[in-house]
Amino acid sequence: NPDGSQRWVYPVADWIDSSPAVGADGTIVFGSWDNAVYALYPDGSLKWKVVTGDDVVSSPCVLADGRVYVGSRDGSLYALSASGAVLWT
Repeated sequence: NPDGSQRWVYPVADWIDSSPAVGADGTIVFGSWDNAVYALYPDGSLKWKVVTGDDVVSSPCVLADGRVYVGSRDGSLYALSASGAVLWT
């Protein structure tokens, strides 16, 4: 909140080491050590989750059209659509 109070919390199963990225529509995207990339709506609710082959510790990049690019410790770069579909690895 603007006054510094906590608005919401979204728990994940393991550590979050990456910085979040925020899309043009306010979607918040981040990776976690639980092998997943998460996208949250601005209110903190889950928009989508994509499981990769290993930890996701890199910070994602979100393009203006909502596409997401993020690396995983499985050695792959993931291209995800705005709806969370894997476009390619």
